Formats: sequence, C-alpha cells, structure tokens
Amino acid sequence: MTEFIEKYQSMDKKYMHKLSDGSYLKERLFKFGLTCTHEHLCHSFIFDANDFTYIQKKMLTEDQITELESESPVDFPDLDGYLIKFVNVPTTEDLRMALYQNGDYKMNYSKDHHQIKDWIRRSLDHLLLVYESTDDFTIEHSEQWYQSRIWLPLELLFESINGNHSRRCSKLKIQIRIQTRARQEVIQPHL
Repeated sequence: MTEFIEKYQSMDKKYMHKLSDGSYLKERLFKFGLTCTHEHLCHSFIFDANDFTYIQKKMLTEDQITELESESPVDFPDLDGYLIKFVNVPTTEDLRMALYQNGDYKMNYSKDHHQIKDWIRRSLDHLLLVYESTDDFTIEHSEQWYQSRIWLPLELLFESINGNHSRRCSKLKIQIRIQTRARQEVIQPHL
C-alpha cells in the first residue's frame, strides 16, 4: 500500500484526466484503492468501465462512466479467421475438434507465419485439459496452482516476443490476473 500511496503522491494533477464535475479520475481511483481489502486494478490506476464495483461503492456514477467511455473509446480489432472457429463452440468435444481441424501449422512451418497460431492452439489445448480435469472452479487454489496451470501459456507467449523475459511477479501479469478474477466475481472493497 505504501508504493500505491507514493505513486499517487508523485503524480501531477495537470496530467490527470479531469471529469466534467471537476474531479480527477486518478484521485477517485486512489481514494477507492485505499478502501480495498484485495488488490484491484485501481492500485495500478487502471480504470475498467466494466467493473460494477465503482458504481456499487459510489466511486463513480453511471453518467461518469458513460462520459469516460465516450471520451476514450476502445476500438477492438476484428478477430482473425483462425480465431473465429473457436468462438461459440458448444462443447469441449467441439473445441477439441476445432483445435485439430486445421493442420496448416504442420506443413512448412514458418515461425513468422505460424508461431502465434501454434501458440493459440497449444494454449487452448492446455487450458482445455485444465478445464476438464478441474472438478470445481469455485474452490480457491494456491498461487502456485494458477502459475503452473493458467499462467504457463501467457509466460510462453511473452518469452516468444523478442527482448522479453517471463517474470513471475510482473505487474502486467498481476493486472491481467486481477482483471480476470474481477470479471468472475466483483471484488468487494472493505469500507
């Protein structure tokens, strides 16, 4: 928490996003972060418009969230045709069939052309095994369980990017993990 406070204190308000009511988004994120009992995206001063905790805890109003979304809209790229075949598969059997249907990565493998497709296929295959072998996803697991089962594909991806090395405690990984868990269950800050 000390690092979070120091980070906020080092910020200059002239670089902060000012809302139409005159308040500052980072200031609101900071005040909200002080009340949280669990790590949250706000501790990295990241705002997620889909996090309903902001409204539940009256940190922001729906109008303010709409204002923020309209000022900085995020345009998502179209899905690659390779990825589309994995969307909306109704069963794990169908996903497995889709994973092995297109074998273009087997012939004349080119790292530049096939590496990301190979990573996607292997990652989905790996996560499919985890999904099928885990009886109850409501059980909390140790950090080591998540690192060895869930984070392994992401670490392999980051290692494949030139100049990057996997760091078990990297801020990016922590932020992704928090975002994933926050979508599963809204984090309730302690007030």
